[in-house]
Amino acid sequence: LSAGDIFDLMEARMLLECQCTRWAAERASRQHLRQLAEAARKVEARGDDYDGFLEADLSFHMRLAEAGQNSVVVELMVPVIERVRAHHQRYRGAMLMPAVQQRAAASTRRLVDHVRRGRADAAAEEMQRHLQTVIEELKEIVAGKDNPSSI
Repeated sequence: LSAGDIFDLMEARMLLECQCTRWAAERASRQHLRQLAEAARKVEARGDDYDGFLEADLSFHMRLAEAGQNSVVVELMVPVIERVRAHHQRYRGAMLMPAVQQRAAASTRRLVDHVRRGRADAAAEEMQRHLQTVIEELKEIVAGKDNPSSI
């Protein structure tokens, strides 16, 4: 993925995932809520395990899409998640530093809380903040990767 592709991917995620999160807050079943809470716990539990954290985080995003109960959007999320994996392979050395992981874990806790309480607007806003934070981190990473002297 080129840097432009990464930012296109993030715009697509913003479009899909903010709405998925809104729908999850409006539609999630008890089973969805349990699965979402479990996925969030796994995100938090991964610590220094890069691959484990990445898979837990991606699983959380899929559980959130599933909780929105729109089968087409869930299908659309599959290639999105695969592209996120490809992006992580390219920028692996710079991604998922402890501070990034801590911010992601805190965001997943807030997202679960908003979804559980049925706060659709707050949930969508939290997802937007989460993805915007990722975009800002990516800008720094891409700038460093394109300028080897800054790595």
